[in-house]
Amino acid sequence: GLSRPHFYKLFRRQMGVKPNIYLNTLRMERAVQRLGQTGQSITEIGDELGLTQWLFLVIKGSINSILEVS
Repeated sequence: GLSRPHFYKLFRRQMGVKPNIYLNTLRMERAVQRLGQTGQSITEIGDELGLTQWLFLVIKGSINSILEVS
């Protein structure tokens, strides 16, 4: 198998970002999508997607900014 450092190196070379950044980006995209398509709260979605608290606050702040502009 691949060692962790080797996997990270290959992943970053192929995708252009570190694996954790890629995963968090996917989670944030999915959270925004769910907010528009479901009646779930930000907290429920964050819990289901495994978003960490700081990431949840970033999403919440971004959404609040969007809603204030609308």
